[in-house]
Amino acid sequence: MTNFLTGFLLATFTLSTSAQINAPVISEFMANNSDTLSLGDGSAPDWIEIHNSSATDLVLTGWHLTDDLEDLTKWTFPLNTSLTSGARLLVYASNGAPVGPELHANFKLSEGGEYLALIKPDGTIHQDFSPTFPQQYSDVSYGLTPGEESYGYFQTPTPGEANNDSVLGFVKDTTFSHKRGFYDAPFQLEVTTATPGASIRYTTDGTPPGPSSAEVTPPSPDEPPVLTLTIDSNTIVRAVAEKSGFESTNTDTQTYLFADEVVSHSNMSPIITGNGAWGSQMRDALLEIPSISLVTQEDVPTTPIMSPPEIPVSIEMFFPDGRDGFQVDAGIERFGGQYTLYPKNALRVSFKSKYGPKRLKFDLFSETEYGGETAVDSFDQILLRNGSHDSIFSRHYTHSRAVYVRNRYFFDRQLEEGHLSMRGRFVHVYLNGEYYGQFHLMERPNADFMATHLGGEEEDYDIMKGRSGIFVSQGEKTAWDHMVANKGNYEVVKDYMDID
Repeated sequence: MTNFLTGFLLATFTLSTSAQINAPVISEFMANNSDTLSLGDGSAPDWIEIHNSSATDLVLTGWHLTDDLEDLTKWTFPLNTSLTSGARLLVYASNGAPVGPELHANFKLSEGGEYLALIKPDGTIHQDFSPTFPQQYSDVSYGLTPGEESYGYFQTPTPGEANNDSVLGFVKDTTFSHKRGFYDAPFQLEVTTATPGASIRYTTDGTPPGPSSAEVTPPSPDEPPVLTLTIDSNTIVRAVAEKSGFESTNTDTQTYLFADEVVSHSNMSPIITGNGAWGSQMRDALLEIPSISLVTQEDVPTTPIMSPPEIPVSIEMFFPDGRDGFQVDAGIERFGGQYTLYPKNALRVSFKSKYGPKRLKFDLFSETEYGGETAVDSFDQILLRNGSHDSIFSRHYTHSRAVYVRNRYFFDRQLEEGHLSMRGRFVHVYLNGEYYGQFHLMERPNADFMATHLGGEEEDYDIMKGRSGIFVSQGEKTAWDHMVANKGNYEVVKDYMDID
């Protein structure tokens, strides 16, 4: 998995810091503003913060900002622009006309780095980043580290407020020499990072790497580290790269499986693996459809029945033909009622910023028989349905007519007829490296599903479900009550349903 903070070697540039010059000073800026700060019109322009660190008020009239060494007076602070002692002023680098009271410079900032300067009224350079400021990152700001004569990166930007602790840069993400997935023979795995002087902490038991985990250091401060492992059995490798003063990488997780070991594992039913007709087909069956690997530090909670808590999880997907899948950190929880209280749980995976990306962006279903061009490739949640309602082990009436593919069959018929329905596919699931069963991977029919397929926002949809009464899952019940209270609507429904 590639960390969005891809890292870099610190660029070499000269910089006049606020500790070396008089106020005002460029104390913080952002060159790739996605979600940090937005204006009333919904735009999210780059921004530059000017701080008056002096004990007296300042008048900025006639001062300039520029991103061009050949045009030092490119943008000029307007008349009557002042900055009281200790105050901070934001200038939006939008290259556009202001739509409100904000100040808008006539240039944008380059994420890849460029010249930036604060110019005095007489046209001389007061402060500059020369030849350029270093590489910038989405929703990460760059500015003066409090109490120090140096600049750094802020993962928690503070436009208009005092800066917090910074880092010198970001360690480049770890790279693995072998893709995740199935292998037939042992191999030597190499894990490295391109950041010189960094170290790699790792585990092979599925637990997240921490301060007490095994560590590989580089031969010298000018070289990157290289972790070498022999992979000859089912193994989950988790690695993080770190360096003093730098922001560490996220934890990368890669699962390596050997089909023969999976089949012979004690958690596989000998009734199946030892069967003369079906046992010999098990190995090929494992490689027939995609696989999902779930890695958690703790067991997925099963209580309380209707709302067990969500826990962190790494989820990977890999394909029999070796094409690229994905790995992201997310949240996982068991869902459903008493039908799901079996060793094989129904699972809901949610993508949230507190774990990793806010959405899974991957084409899960377009290649399936009824996926098609209208299949989406962005999800806030996905389901791993265990088929408990359609199991011969069900303790209720369905066991006598159990058909494991029942749900997928009916969803596909709806799609075949041109109706909106949930796309899905069957996958093998592994939990902490052990086979957990075949599951139905599918979209979750929530408000995000409706907005993604039909347009609008999540807030435009109310989601309700229930057999003995209505349970509001998302939104509210007001519109529903109004709709069902309308006799005309009832008469229309009678044309499509046998009410009696």
